[in-house]
Amino acid sequence: MNTFDIMDTWAQALVTDAELGALCTTAFGAPLKVFVGLDVAHEPEKKDAPYVCLQPAGDERGPEAEEHRWGIIIYFGVHVQAKPDKTANIVTEPAIVAMERQFAPAVMRVLAGTTCPPVVGEGTTHPAKGGYAERDMVVTVREPNVIGIGSDGWQ
Repeated sequence: MNTFDIMDTWAQALVTDAELGALCTTAFGAPLKVFVGLDVAHEPEKKDAPYVCLQPAGDERGPEAEEHRWGIIIYFGVHVQAKPDKTANIVTEPAIVAMERQFAPAVMRVLAGTTCPPVVGEGTTHPAKGGYAERDMVVTVREPNVIGIGSDGWQ
């Protein structure tokens, strides 16, 4: 297994998940778009939202490793048409709410249900701009390396 095997598995799971698909069309007005690998000259942007972009972030593996680890960066993007909610003296940005309460958790729910789930991650949600919010998260996938079962630690 390599990082692209994991990302391909995740991409298929994301685009075929009915609940996530319904969320995207209902809340964001468009189907989910998934990018496997990132070309910085053509980065996903507001017009691509809602989207998930999967990018390799490194790995730790080999024939003598106790476990294999793959790092993957997940980029999330949503665009929300709603205006900020103003209640008393509190102003709430709807794109950030949608990212934190709906979209990112729904994506992570799908990934957690795959054969190669992320086991740990760290992320940042960036300030919204014109109803467009982005989040990036570095996650790790782990697999035990059982010596002698024919696993090639370099593939």
